[in-house]
Amino acid sequence: MRYVIGIVIALALDAAVVAGPDLRVPDRGGPRVCAEQQTPDAEIGCLADAIQHDPYRRALWVALDHAIERSGRAKITDAELTRLALRYRAVP
Repeated sequence: MRYVIGIVIALALDAAVVAGPDLRVPDRGGPRVCAEQQTPDAEIGCLADAIQHDPYRRALWVALDHAIERSGRAKITDAELTRLALRYRAVP
């Protein structure tokens, strides 16, 4: 019986890994929170900071692309993104 229970648990864990459940805790830098920022630079900084913490969340990258478009910039460098993320993080 223990063998069967062990197999069932292993299969459940394998299924969870394959399905890729989103177990992340919502953070302060989600796309919705970032969109509420007062300036385009603050919104971009918020998203850049969130991406540094969770680079695999596609929604953050999409929101960043839209924020850059809304700011009127054609493109932005990695150095600028890092600077804006640090500035955002420094704000209490």
